[in-house]
Amino acid sequence: MAASYTELLTAVVKPLLGAPDALVVAETRNKHAVRLDFEVDPDDVGRMIGKGGGNIRAIRAVLDFAAAQNDQRVVAELKEA
Repeated sequence: MAASYTELLTAVVKPLLGAPDALVVAETRNKHAVRLDFEVDPDDVGRMIGKGGGNIRAIRAVLDFAAAQNDQRVVAELKEA
């Protein structure tokens, strides 16, 4: 993959945030998967989750699609500060 999963997550999430500079993404890789732990401003947590979890599911679906194109698995977790 030319761009990293961190860059993809950042590109998808930043436009949704009220405080985009507060976004912090940590990427951990092992032989089975890529794990992305990300934090946003506490005021943006509800916006990231969305009504009924719709936003976070959509973000994970985009990452899953990108990972499937590379025969990989990506796990994205929103960490609450």
